[in-house]
Amino acid sequence: VDNLKELESYADMITHCSKQIYGKITTENGRKEVLSTLVSTSDPGDPVSNTTLLMAEVMLESIKGDCPLNDFGNSALHKAASSDNLPMFKLIAKNSENLSPRNNIGNTPLHNAAREGHYEICKFIIENVQDLNPISRFDQTPLHLAEKQGHKKICELLKSANSKKENETPMNPGKRTKL
Repeated sequence: VDNLKELESYADMITHCSKQIYGKITTENGRKEVLSTLVSTSDPGDPVSNTTLLMAEVMLESIKGDCPLNDFGNSALHKAASSDNLPMFKLIAKNSENLSPRNNIGNTPLHNAAREGHYEICKFIIENVQDLNPISRFDQTPLHLAEKQGHKKICELLKSANSKKENETPMNPGKRTKL
């Protein structure tokens, strides 16, 4: 009986995923649409999530995670940063050359994660990029967006990371100077 339930669950996952990608994998734009759908519908708490991650991994073999997926210039990284799905974000980051691609208004994935209040994604990005204060076309940094939305933990994280970076010496990155 347990095996039957597992098989039914697996069949449901396949059906769910295939409905989302039916007929879209034939062109590059189709692959971008599929990847965009997989990223925006993926939920880490959903049992379908592992299958969705596997499907996204296949899509990322032909599309870099930092390339634009839509007319607004948002990449899969932007979408994953907005969706609060750290496993998906890490998968896409692994398949990206740049963790700070800019969309049409100059926002990076860090802008999106900070604006949406996604602490773990902000933390991952901060640990893996150099520029913690990218400025958008509207002169806003991720810290501005987090403050505007009232995400105090994100503000503290960004301020702390910026402070640590400012105290590094050019000769010894990672070493702090004594004040």
